[in-house]
Formats: sequence, structure tokens, C-alpha cells
Amino acid sequence: MIYRKDEPEMPNPTFFNLDEKKQDKIIAAALEEFAANSFAEASVAGIIEKAEIPRGSFYQYFTDLEDLYIYLLKKITERKINFIKTRLSEMEDSDTFTLLHQLYKIAVEFVEHNPRLAAVSNNFLKEDRELQQQVYEAGNKEAVDFYKMIINRGLEREEIDSQVEVELLAGVLKTLNIYLIEQYLAGTGREKPLENMEDYLARVDQALYIIENGIRR
Repeated sequence: MIYRKDEPEMPNPTFFNLDEKKQDKIIAAALEEFAANSFAEASVAGIIEKAEIPRGSFYQYFTDLEDLYIYLLKKITERKINFIKTRLSEMEDSDTFTLLHQLYKIAVEFVEHNPRLAAVSNNFLKEDRELQQQVYEAGNKEAVDFYKMIINRGLEREEIDSQVEVELLAGVLKTLNIYLIEQYLAGTGREKPLENMEDYLARVDQALYIIENGIRR
């Protein structure tokens, strides 16, 4: 497999020229395929059969299967962030560190409400590290901007040290999120994303304790 480092992963313009219903049908077919299979096991044949489109049309919309896969995971990230934003908007009076703790619990709610999306994400965490990195880079801006929004809110409310570099802390929080999820799954061999979430949230609390209080005694 060739990973294209210098090309942004994005469907061809012909895909966006389709009406919304047709786009949704293709994305739904891709979700079904990648929820049931890892990237290596998934196939264009499985997707075009479910989407009821010719193979030639698929390659008019996407460069290859990897192109569609990375786009799909980017859309899942955007949907998850929008879900979390909506829930956090209901907690306007909460302080910044309460919000940080809550967003992980809300992310669990997202998994509960979207089991197929969760299955795709769970399969992704078992993929080749190089492919994972490409996906992280594709969704990097949305994730970092989300954390920057929370950090800037904390700065305005004088709940975060004004000397903190916003971009750096946003990157730390984004990376911490990835680390916690990967460690939760890889360290336990769990196959089901909702198994023993109490353990996962306890680790989150410990990690955020370090963020909030530092390591100096």
C-alpha cells in the first residue's frame, strides 16, 4: 500500500456534484463495510454493491479505497465534535476543567448513540500505524480547533494560566485523547468499545488531574 504524504485525502469533485441523497447512500455503504471489516479486509466490491453504483463510478468519486476511508473517518471526527459541542453548550456555567472531564463522558455517549460509527473507529485503532497517522493529520485541524475553543474560553474566564500557549496545549490535549483511547483498547485486548468504560474514565480523570495540577509536589 502506498501512503500519499503530500496529497490531501479528499473525494474528487464529481462526488460533491452528486445530490445529497446519493452521497449519503455511498457513505452509508462505506460505513457498513468498514464497521464490519478492517481496512485491509474491506473491498470496493462490497461498497459498490451496497451503494448500488458501478465500479467505474466509484473511481470517478474517489481515487481509491484509501481515499474514501480517510474521508469517512474525517467525517466521523467532525460529527463527533459537533455532538460534543452541542452537549457542552448546555454547560455554559461549568468551569473549564469540569468541561474537559465531561467531554470524555459525552464522547462515550456518542459511542452509545452511534454504534456503527464506533465500530468503524474501533477497527481503525487496529490499523497500520502509518495509515492511522494519515487519518490523524486529515482531522487534525478540526480536533485542534475544538480544544483551542475550550482553552480560549478558560483564558477569558481566567481559569487557565495566561502564560499557557494555546496551540501547544490544544495539541497536548488532542494527543492525550488519542493515547488514552489506544491504551484502553490495546492494553486490555478489548474488542468492544463500551466494555468497562468505568476503567477508561478513571484513567481520564487521572490524566486530567495531571493537566490541571501539574507534577510538582
